[in-house]
Amino acid sequence: MADDKIQNESAPPKKKSTLVTGVIAGVLVAVVFAVGIFIGVKLFGGSSAKPGEKDEHGKAKIEKVTEEEEEEEESSNKVVKVVVPTKEDLIFSPKGSPTSFVVVALGFEVDDEAAKEKVEKELMIPIISDVQRKLRSYTLEQLQSPGLQDSLPLLLKKEIKPYFHEIKLRNVFMTKFLIQ
Repeated sequence: MADDKIQNESAPPKKKSTLVTGVIAGVLVAVVFAVGIFIGVKLFGGSSAKPGEKDEHGKAKIEKVTEEEEEEEESSNKVVKVVVPTKEDLIFSPKGSPTSFVVVALGFEVDDEAAKEKVEKELMIPIISDVQRKLRSYTLEQLQSPGLQDSLPLLLKKEIKPYFHEIKLRNVFMTKFLIQ
């Protein structure tokens, strides 16, 4: 009987020690996880510094920025300079849809009035030709997708950029996009 009392008294402390060990292990796992997240944020993200700035340790922060993203950021920070609109709407049939028509109106942002005159007088016809060729290469379904509609100004900017040798093409605006 004395042995039973000793065994009964020793059993509950084993459960408590197991419970305490589990709680301690859980807390340690949570602390390690929190420290890992903190280190990850410090090393890989959460920086509000601009490219070229240095961090608190004096090391240059590295940020990958493509030329186009840099130009877009530059043009979005500045006021619109001069926009050269297409004189007429561009009307074309999408690839494989001879009964459907798409109507597009564009504007090309340049730096000054001299650039605007040059674009209007010398460059507008070949630019419109290339824009229409590019737009006719898309099917009706592609043109109806919101993703393509949102990215069309950037795609067209890439397409016509070779015409702007001495002139800086800041942006391409799509003022009208209608599918009939």
